[in-house]
Amino acid sequence: MIAPCSLPRLPLSAAAFLVATALAATSRAQTETAEPPATASVTPQEPPPPVASGPLIQVRPGGLTAEQVAERAVAASPTLAARRAEIDAANAQIAKTTAQFFPRVTLSATYTRLSKAENSMGGAIVGAENPGLITTGPCPEGVPDGTTCLVDSGQSPIGARAFEFPTARNSYDLAAEVGIPLSDYVFTMPSAVGASRANAKANELGKQAAARDVAHEARLAYHDWLRAVAATSITESSLARTNALLQDTKTAFELGAATRADVLRVEALVSNTKLQLDRAATMRQLTASRLAILMDEAPRDYAPGQAIPTAPPPVPPTRSAAGERDELDRLIAEATSRRLELSSLDAHAKALRDAERASNATRLPRLDGFGQLNHAKPNQRFMLDTETWHTSWAVGLRLSYTINDTFINGAQTRELKAQRAQLEANRTELERGIRLQVTNAYLEARRSRLAVATAEKAHAAAAEAYRVSRELYRAGQATTTDLLAAENDLMQASLQKVDASIALEVALLNLDHVVGRDAG
Repeated sequence: MIAPCSLPRLPLSAAAFLVATALAATSRAQTETAEPPATASVTPQEPPPPVASGPLIQVRPGGLTAEQVAERAVAASPTLAARRAEIDAANAQIAKTTAQFFPRVTLSATYTRLSKAENSMGGAIVGAENPGLITTGPCPEGVPDGTTCLVDSGQSPIGARAFEFPTARNSYDLAAEVGIPLSDYVFTMPSAVGASRANAKANELGKQAAARDVAHEARLAYHDWLRAVAATSITESSLARTNALLQDTKTAFELGAATRADVLRVEALVSNTKLQLDRAATMRQLTASRLAILMDEAPRDYAPGQAIPTAPPPVPPTRSAAGERDELDRLIAEATSRRLELSSLDAHAKALRDAERASNATRLPRLDGFGQLNHAKPNQRFMLDTETWHTSWAVGLRLSYTINDTFINGAQTRELKAQRAQLEANRTELERGIRLQVTNAYLEARRSRLAVATAEKAHAAAAEAYRVSRELYRAGQATTTDLLAAENDLMQASLQKVDASIALEVALLNLDHVVGRDAG
């Protein structure tokens, strides 16, 4: 079966560092040409405050959440529609297999036009009308006087007729036949029906596993979009601050407190920030389009319905190597018991085992019961009456053995065993893959928790550095380059904070998914 195409996921930090890379280069270039603080003082415009520890995005009531995206994606998924069709086909196969063992009833109505045939045996046959002794007695009228005739016990004369059988030119037959596969009820039917039911169960488990995958991919796509929304918001805030700084620098230049180079550097930063804002907005549009495709709806401007966590999560206590190994073993055991893919393969393996038993049973002699009911004119059971409808019946048992089936079903059994061996090997491979998935997700979640705590500290330091640089700049004790460097550091720290927070959410989602805790 060809797997349906899926939309590619965006890189984890695609939106997060679009702005930071360009701003870092700008900051380095400005640092190389840094000038000493100007002696003249100027009162700048008050720029918007930097992004602090509040919400990273504006959440709206009724906005879109990850669970809503997951629910709609599951409802609209073509993959799941195909899986549901597979389940319907498997259920139909159960009904088909069961019906194969019903008593087979055949009704027929036959008309036959027969050719003319002479059924004379030659000579004549003597016969009497009544049973009993044959004696002599009076002859019927028309017999010459003085003739003595033979008569039966009823005094009817005995005569002779031509020795021939009556033939019918038209034959009518209404028949009902029933065949009952008695031996199949004992040896074949339980295994055959069991195989069909196990296959249907495997398909149902496969559909549930696919639903979990679809929902998980939808949640990850939502967080990609949320990252792009936050990056856009952060870049917009940075653009507002740099625009205010540009106005301050132009005023300072007019008063002789700044150079033309200062103005040009800030103008370059504003242009560069606008470019990065356009890239962030493009990323937001792209990720929103991906959400619309997953939910099978027209693209629109979605509003966030859930916030990005801002408080760093508690970092789990450091475990020893043995303790960490025990925790991983517990998670792997939980994944092995929860993952529906393994349960689906187990059900498929049971279906193949039952199919093997059913195939082996067909190599045995079979016993069938049968019954026939005929209402015909003429009825072969009534040989000399060709003009009357007669009813007859017959019942019996038939023991049969087809030699060719031994070779055919033997090859089929070997094929089923090979398929089961392949399935068991695939299950072992999947178990190993799950172990690796759980290990990777566990370690990534641990790293992401530390990364969030680190990014939070870095953001707090960058925000404070920006505040101090702004105050010094207002007092004429810092250069434009100092303030631009602080702005760049704050921008990078804000984006890293967003990326770390969402990376942790994604890592926890991945851990729940590989362990099998998530819902489809």
